[in-house]
Amino acid sequence: MTRMRRFGVSLFATAAVLLILFAPLLSSVDPLEVNTDDQLAPPGLAHPFGTDLLGRDVLGRFLHGGQRTLATATASVALAACCALILRLAALAASRHGLGDDLLNIATQALLAVPGLALALTATTVVGRGDTAVVVAAGITQIAPLLRTAYAAEQQARLTAYVEAARSLGASPAHIWRWHIAPAMLPVTAAGLGNAFAQTILVTSTLGFLGFGGEISAPEWGRMLYEGRQVLRVAPWVSLAPAFGITILIYFMNHLLRRLAVNPAE
Repeated sequence: MTRMRRFGVSLFATAAVLLILFAPLLSSVDPLEVNTDDQLAPPGLAHPFGTDLLGRDVLGRFLHGGQRTLATATASVALAACCALILRLAALAASRHGLGDDLLNIATQALLAVPGLALALTATTVVGRGDTAVVVAAGITQIAPLLRTAYAAEQQARLTAYVEAARSLGASPAHIWRWHIAPAMLPVTAAGLGNAFAQTILVTSTLGFLGFGGEISAPEWGRMLYEGRQVLRVAPWVSLAPAFGITILIYFMNHLLRRLAVNPAE
């Protein structure tokens, strides 16, 4: 793909994400309004993305569902990051006794051995259904990947010349970690968070598709995919909108990850 084409695709993806974020504030369409006289209407002036089986405007549900998906994914990543940070700090505190890193690595490998979806479904079985359950379930699936990414970045930073120099000058472990290791970890950690965000979008959409989300009538991309599956042959536009949104969001995050990999200073 040429540079100009990559720029055009990236600009389109960025514009689509911004539209998802801010368009519901400007839209007067009620995503919950049922109109049985306008069921499965094709895209047109009145309904640019058509209507679903209950006559609800697909564009309105797409925009509001996008905000819901983004909010759920953001909360899930924040939960996973907080849990990973607490566990890593606890491991650092226990490493003086030679147990912290070993125990944390064993737990991380054990969690990574379990498929993410199976882990999420197990969590929803314990926590229950609803938005909170989805946040917790999706967040749990990303704790181990974030721990692995942070640990690898930390070990790589510890081998750098400036860390060795600071250690030889008598700097304390806390000083070295605060001023040398943590800043070196930021680009890799940011990339890990971006990857976790993309993964949580898939997990939350999958859970919504399986019916583990909030209210059934609430707009959510995974739920919209499930509803569109029932009328895929006669009204493909019902499924195309949420599928497009999921694809664009994941592409947007992958684009940011590539930029971090090429130039971490950006």
